[in-house]
Amino acid sequence: MWNDVKSKEKRDALVQDYLACRKRLQTRFESEKVGDAALQFDAAKLFKPITAAATEQASKQAADIEKVTKALEQLPAAIAAEANFNPITALFGEDATSRRRKLFLPRQLQHYS
Repeated sequence: MWNDVKSKEKRDALVQDYLACRKRLQTRFESEKVGDAALQFDAAKLFKPITAAATEQASKQAADIEKVTKALEQLPAAIAAEANFNPITALFGEDATSRRRKLFLPRQLQHYS
C-alpha cells in the first residue's frame, strides 16, 4: 500500500500518475452524471434543419386538415341545398317548392351528422 519513494523522478512519476487517474475518474463521473444530455444536445443541433422543416410541414398539414374538416362539416347542408334547388323558382321567382316534395329536410340532416 505504501511506497517508499527515494528518488525525485519516481515521486514525480507517481504524482503525475495519480493526477491523471484522478482526472480520468472525475471525467467519467461527470459523464455518468450528465448522461447522454451532451450527446442529445449535439444531435439536436446537428439535426435542427431537418426537425425544423418537419415541424413546419406538420403545422401546414394540420391547418390543411382543419380546413378540410370544416368543409366536410358544411357539406351535408350544401348537398341539401343543391338537392332542393328549384330551377323554376330561380328563373321566374315563383315559389314552386310547396308543390314539390323536398328531398332532404333540414331536420333530417341532423340524423346524418
